[in-house]
Amino acid sequence: KAEFEATPIGVSGLPPVSSAAAGIAFNLVVDDEGKVWAFGWSGHGVLGNGSDGEFNKSHSSIKLSYEAQPPKVIEALQDKQMVQVACGAACGVARRVAWRVPSP
Repeated sequence: KAEFEATPIGVSGLPPVSSAAAGIAFNLVVDDEGKVWAFGWSGHGVLGNGSDGEFNKSHSSIKLSYEAQPPKVIEALQDKQMVQVACGAACGVARRVAWRVPSP
């Protein structure tokens, strides 16, 4: 498998997507139901799934390695309807549906 793809490729495990954003080594998407999905490398907990993705490569090593994570819904946002995501190099944000206060 190539380390770099020059053309877009599909990501398996995702429903239809309405918004997408990419950080350095991770991605966030909003599906058509407003759920936010995250996938890629979870350095420093950027995927929001409770893991920083780090593990020791061997018992005598202090070198850390990161494993790419498959698409997964961010549980903390699961009951909220989001409409857009954006990413910085190592951070991500999601915008919720705007709520309006009814006029009296």
